[in-house]
Amino acid sequence: KFEGAILVSVNGRFLTTEAEWDCVDLLWGRIVQALEAVSDKGSWVGSFVDMPLKLEFRRTGTDLTAIVGTSPPRSVTFDYGAFVYALLLEAKRAFTVFISLSAQNKHSWYERYLHQVNRLLAKEEDKADTSLLPKSDS
Repeated sequence: KFEGAILVSVNGRFLTTEAEWDCVDLLWGRIVQALEAVSDKGSWVGSFVDMPLKLEFRRTGTDLTAIVGTSPPRSVTFDYGAFVYALLLEAKRAFTVFISLSAQNKHSWYERYLHQVNRLLAKEEDKADTSLLPKSDS
């Protein structure tokens, strides 16, 4: 179990902050499940793992809107392909770290999610306008 926060911002507007801490390994898993549902069905509604916060993703045309919380909710909207691709790249990085830091008996869980992330990346790659993404430091 890895506790912390996943910081998500789009064009300087924060969707999540340090205040939305949670079990980040489980939250990344939930985000991956959400992105797969959005890819297949266009939307997903759920919550954080240990925090009573709503988490929602909605695809509208070429945009993806992500919403956190309820009173008042914070939301960001961005190009669907670029947003999903960026989140999946970060999920891949996170699950790779979780595998390297976790006990051997947890590897299969993290590896299943890493496999799911790689499958989604291959599916969504052609939809991503990567010119919209910030340049990576790594």
